[in-house]
Amino acid sequence: MMFLFELAIYGAVAYTIYLFFGYVYSIPLEKILKEYFYKIIFMIPHYQKKLEKLRDEKEKFIKSAEKSTFHHIEKIYDDLPEDGISKDEILSRWDNLDKWSSGKISGAVYNINPELDDLILDVTRVSLKSNPLHSDMFPIERQARAEIINFTRKLFHGDNNAVGVITSGGTESILMACLAARNRAYDLYNITNHEIVVPASAHAAFDKAGSYFGIKIIRVPLDHNFMVDISEVKKAINKNTVMVVGSYPNFPQGIIDPIDKLSRLLEQYNGRIGLHVDACLGGFLIPFMIKAGYNIPIFDFSLAGVTSLSADTHKFGNGPKGVSVLLYRDRDWRKYQYSSSTNWMGGIYGTPCMSGSHSGSIISATWAVMMKLGQKGYTTYTKKIMQLTKNIIDDMKEIKEIEILGDPQLSVIAFTFKNDSENSLNIYDLQDEMKKRGWFLNELQYPAALHICITSTHTQIDDFESLFIRDLQDSISALKLRPKTEKLGSTATLYGEMQKIPTEFAIQFLELYFDINHQHAPKSFDINH
Repeated sequence: MMFLFELAIYGAVAYTIYLFFGYVYSIPLEKILKEYFYKIIFMIPHYQKKLEKLRDEKEKFIKSAEKSTFHHIEKIYDDLPEDGISKDEILSRWDNLDKWSSGKISGAVYNINPELDDLILDVTRVSLKSNPLHSDMFPIERQARAEIINFTRKLFHGDNNAVGVITSGGTESILMACLAARNRAYDLYNITNHEIVVPASAHAAFDKAGSYFGIKIIRVPLDHNFMVDISEVKKAINKNTVMVVGSYPNFPQGIIDPIDKLSRLLEQYNGRIGLHVDACLGGFLIPFMIKAGYNIPIFDFSLAGVTSLSADTHKFGNGPKGVSVLLYRDRDWRKYQYSSSTNWMGGIYGTPCMSGSHSGSIISATWAVMMKLGQKGYTTYTKKIMQLTKNIIDDMKEIKEIEILGDPQLSVIAFTFKNDSENSLNIYDLQDEMKKRGWFLNELQYPAALHICITSTHTQIDDFESLFIRDLQDSISALKLRPKTEKLGSTATLYGEMQKIPTEFAIQFLELYFDINHQHAPKSFDINH
């Protein structure tokens, strides 16, 4: 009787959560009910053993998948060498690391221009010892940082009051924007239960910010075009809301949110609620699309409601990895992300971002790339990227099994299989077929899909358009020839099972993956170990 009572209580709680909160996270009722059902089931010893067996199977699966990553490494070192090894032997480890050079990737490597690479290496060499923490000691790097921020401010129509910081990447930029909004709301409005409203498609870094800084992240549904639903944003705003987020574009489907509508909505709150534009992915593509004549909606500091904006130079800015720009409308916003310790025995200490010491060389190299390309260089790159994207979209529309999600206006193309009676293909199995042909695409979920992000790398590959479309069509044909009884591929199995099990157990599997990913290769990748 107690078991049935608990089942009834959990069911009632799950349904209540769905009614009041489920719509916010765009999670199906079925999954929410399963969460609570499994919580009860796994209290039973028999099913606890089944869960342990499932964990063991997943560990073998992850190790087997990871093992292939290391097949090209000829020698593994168990100990730090006593006398050191030669430069040639050190560099030989990188001889076969060229999976990306074929161009069969999504995003990740945004340019393969040897001239830019040489410039980056030359500037890195002369600025290798620099550390922006000691800005008085390294004035050239300090000036490079200031000029990058100023260049970017002007690209996004920030006035003379607009300011910014350099971070280590898009995630840190998002973390800092959330931290600033939280601290500002507490200081000016005494808000203690902080909430940030984000689209269901907003980057997972916002969830990380919520976890790190004690902020409740409210995810609201998208409309049928995969843009954030403004009416749902309006419903989610309350007295604890400190910031609203719009993506330009979002990572999963590459769709731009209606930032102008979000801005108008927030103007009525008289500055209490911030509006952050996450342009980490497309930030250094969009301004040059406008220069190239593309007509896209306004999204930046031209809108009165926008209070912060992030854009990664290490993506379409073509700079080295590890640099992003976070802009604020004015100093009164930026100061709330600063950290300081005035009573430390080591002296007065403060930092503008999360890191203390960090490399100044990548900042200097980023500045060099921006100066080398100039506005004309970026505009030329952008035209080629957007033309290739258009061509691929047009080609994909001719493939009868494929459906493109939304109306992509930048260079991310998300797609899935059409849901009709003639088509029982699994999009994740398509990913496995594409992997056999050397492709590294991005898997998506809710809905299940794949995407490819077109970059300058792709524009420099001979006949890339035909290569991608041919492999895509061949992969679909291969799937159609597979026997109906054949098991799902590894990607389909992984995503299928992840969506069936409770979130807390899915998290455990991710933790297991991270553990294995950080282990030393020889023993840990014996799948029976």
